[in-house]
Amino acid sequence: MTSLNVISFNIRGLNTPQKRSQIHTLLKNDKCDICFLQETHFKSGRGVARLPQVYFNKWYHSNFQKASRGVCLGISKQVPFTHLLIQQDPEGRFIFVKGKI
Repeated sequence: MTSLNVISFNIRGLNTPQKRSQIHTLLKNDKCDICFLQETHFKSGRGVARLPQVYFNKWYHSNFQKASRGVCLGISKQVPFTHLLIQQDPEGRFIFVKGKI
């Protein structure tokens, strides 16, 4: 792999199926390898299970109790990524994922 296409979005909530589908289609059409999603508004990470697993097979998300925050990191199937360490903010404001490509 010679280059990576990385995209970051402030999506202001992904709780509707239409918005999840639109984001996934946009990321796939742009051939995104790694995506950073801000303000997912998934409470306790439950919504991440509803994200499409077709193009992005690895999703990392923050856990929290309020539905006013949340971040998510998606890595496509084409990226040979192995995670080594995950560190999260208990308030859901950030997530650090250390790994190898």
